[in-house]
Amino acid sequence: MNLNSQSSGSAQLQAIQAMLSSGHASIRLERHTFMIWGMTAAALILVVPRLISLESFPDHSERLWLQTLVISMALLVAGVVDARWTARARRRRDESLSFIQRQITKLWWLLIALVVVIDIGMSLYGGGYFFYGIALVLTGIGIYVHGLFSRQMLTWGGALQILLGLTMIATSPDMTVQEWVAVSDFGIGFPAFALMVDRTQQRNPVRELSLSLLWLSLVLIPAFVMVMLFQTHQYDDWPKLTWDAYVDGAMSTGGDTAVVTLPAGSLVPVSLAITGDLLVPVEQPQPLMMMTTKPVDLALEQGELQGMTRFGEGDWRSGYDYRIERWEAKGSLSPSRGASLDVRFNLCFER
Repeated sequence: MNLNSQSSGSAQLQAIQAMLSSGHASIRLERHTFMIWGMTAAALILVVPRLISLESFPDHSERLWLQTLVISMALLVAGVVDARWTARARRRRDESLSFIQRQITKLWWLLIALVVVIDIGMSLYGGGYFFYGIALVLTGIGIYVHGLFSRQMLTWGGALQILLGLTMIATSPDMTVQEWVAVSDFGIGFPAFALMVDRTQQRNPVRELSLSLLWLSLVLIPAFVMVMLFQTHQYDDWPKLTWDAYVDGAMSTGGDTAVVTLPAGSLVPVSLAITGDLLVPVEQPQPLMMMTTKPVDLALEQGELQGMTRFGEGDWRSGYDYRIERWEAKGSLSPSRGASLDVRFNLCFER
């Protein structure tokens, strides 16, 4: 009688363990989920800014909302495809989506929506240098939360992605570096997650740490290789002209391309056009005369600037890659001047 009782109790324990294991396994990110979201995000980062660029769409509002529309539609399609493929995979394994899995999926969608909304806000009000870092942090939170309810490896990966995003926010590297790190993270790191997660079904901290370091290498090494490969060296072979030679007409006799060097101390008129809902200009403002603090190389082709600059002995970089820092605005009122507004900011082209 006791043997039958022990056998029955053992069978019940095994059934409970199997049920718990089944429920635990149902909370998981499918391999195709990493592939779909990762490749979609990487493609959007590479294609959208170049397809909907400043040159093609000069109007800021038009460019912003068109980019937002393309990004939103692409993410929506990725989400629908992921949901259908996940449902099909679960039916094939005779599994169902648990309640917790559905709630985590809702959290993931919320984080993706936050990325889109933050992108819109930064495009309207500034702070775009933090966007890629914030995007990595938010998607890392989604992966980390999934890991809390499923595979331990996902918590390691999510934490690494959060750390990578926070590092980008804290150090604020060049936008070219940030862009390629984000592309590599989504395009290589996410598919790598898909391959690594199933290899760590049993908890093994040493193995998980090794795979995490391997994942970090798979993300960072290709990113910096791409930065070096796409670093513009073509202008180094162009004829170099001093400012005096350019003024004397050397460009017209030397060819269609040239690198013109503005020496340190060159005067640069800066025109500021300010409009608004409360204040509008009453006359054409006079250019603000400013002076270069170091030599500046400008790439010129057929008389047109190519948007690429080099400061001193640094690398070639986009002239649109700049920051506006320490913005200050102070109003005052006096009988002699009336109402006045003093605005100050720091325009930073290199860090």
